[in-house]
Amino acid sequence: MITFKDYIAESNGVISVKDAHAQLSSRRWKTITGHKWFADYMHTPQTVGIAIGFKIKHGALYDEIFVAHGPMGKDKLRRMLRFTFYKNKLINIDLYQSWHDELIDGHIKWKYIKQLKKVDD
Repeated sequence: MITFKDYIAESNGVISVKDAHAQLSSRRWKTITGHKWFADYMHTPQTVGIAIGFKIKHGALYDEIFVAHGPMGKDKLRRMLRFTFYKNKLINIDLYQSWHDELIDGHIKWKYIKQLKKVDD
């Protein structure tokens, strides 16, 4: 069985959608799941039953929330979104991808694709 640790390079702390919903404030949860790019990149995997994993990294001022899905299709495409918050404001979203189960030292090799959102302060 595929587990959530398979979706994000550092497997410690990867949690399910249900656990992420419980750990995040309702405002952040709505910001992430209601965002256009979350719908664009995570809706299809959810509808076909592919698991999604979350990893939350808390910092002094900035928090990062990583959302990734499992392999899809014959090329085993995986996508990961990194949401960066400053206090409670979403300031950045980055998109990463991995194909064909590319691994480095047993961890998924993520390729940076593009910055989806940048808010200049």
